[in-house]
Amino acid sequence: MALLAAEVGSQTGWHFEKVLTQIDKMVASIRKEEKEDVAAKDNCDEMESKAKEKKADLQKEIDGYSNDINKLQTRRSETETAITDTDSDIDAQKSMMAQALEDRNAEHEKFVAALKDDEAAVALLGQAMEALAAYEKNNKDAVSLLGKKEQPEYTIDEDKAPDAGFSSGGSHSTESKGIVGIIEMIKEDLENEIKQEKQKEADDQAEYDQQLQDDRTTLKALETRKVDLEEEVAQLDEKIAATSSDKKNTQNDKQAAQDTLDKLKPSCDWVAQTFDKRRSNRRKELEQLMEAKAVLAGATEEGVDTDTGDDLLFLQRRK
Repeated sequence: MALLAAEVGSQTGWHFEKVLTQIDKMVASIRKEEKEDVAAKDNCDEMESKAKEKKADLQKEIDGYSNDINKLQTRRSETETAITDTDSDIDAQKSMMAQALEDRNAEHEKFVAALKDDEAAVALLGQAMEALAAYEKNNKDAVSLLGKKEQPEYTIDEDKAPDAGFSSGGSHSTESKGIVGIIEMIKEDLENEIKQEKQKEADDQAEYDQQLQDDRTTLKALETRKVDLEEEVAQLDEKIAATSSDKKNTQNDKQAAQDTLDKLKPSCDWVAQTFDKRRSNRRKELEQLMEAKAVLAGATEEGVDTDTGDDLLFLQRRK
C-alpha cells in the first residue's frame, strides 16, 4: 500500500491508469500467493497423511513379524527340549543294552564254567567205568560188572543146589554191579543235564540276539529322531534369521517414513500455523486494494462492491 500511495502521489489530474494497473498486479500477486498457500497446505496434508498411513501399515507388518518370530522361537525351544529328551532316551537305551550285554556275558561265563565241570565229571565217571571194566576183565571169575548175573550149575539132582561159593575175586560182584549202575546213571543224568544246559544257552543266546536286534532298531530310531530334530532347529534358525531380517528392513522403512514426517514438520507446521492468519491478512489487503481501485476508477458506479465483489467472494470460497 505504501508503494501504491507513492504511485498515486506522483500522478497529476485524473490519469490514474498506471496506478490502476499497479493495483491489478498487486491483486494478482495476492491471489497467486493464496493459491500457493492452499497448494502448500494441500501438499503437506497429503504427504503427511501418506507418510502416517505408510508408517501405520509398516508397524502392522513389524508386529506381524514379531509374532512370527515369537512363534518360531517357541517352536525352537520345544524342539530343543525334545532333543534333550531324546538324548536322555538314547543314553537310557545304550545303558540298557550295555547292562543286557553284561548280564548275557555273565550268564554265558556261568554256563561255560558249569559245562566244564559237568563235562569233567562225565569224563571222570567214564574213567571210573573203564577202571571197573578193567577190573572185571582181570577177574574172569567175577560176576559181570555190567549187570550180568551168572546162574549156578545144578547137579543131576536138580532139586539140590550145588555149592555156590566163589573165589575171592568175585566176592564183591554184587557190590561192583551196584557201583557201575550208579555211575552209569549219574553219567547219563549229567549228559542229559549238559544237553539241556546247552539248549538253554542256545535259547538264551537266541533271545538275547533278538532283543539286541530290537534294541538296535529302537536306538537307530532315536538317533534318527535326534537328527531330524536338529535339522528342524537349523531350519527354524534360518526362518528366524530371515524373518528378523524382514522385520529389520521394515523397521528401516518405517524410520524412513518417520524421517519424511520429520522433514515435513518444520515447513508444514509453519503452513498450518500461519495459513488462516495469512489468508485473513490477504483478505484485508484485497479489500483495501479494491476500495482504492473503486475510488480511483469510479468502480462503484460499475457495481463493484468491496463487501460483495468477486474478489471477496473468491476469498470466501477459498477460506
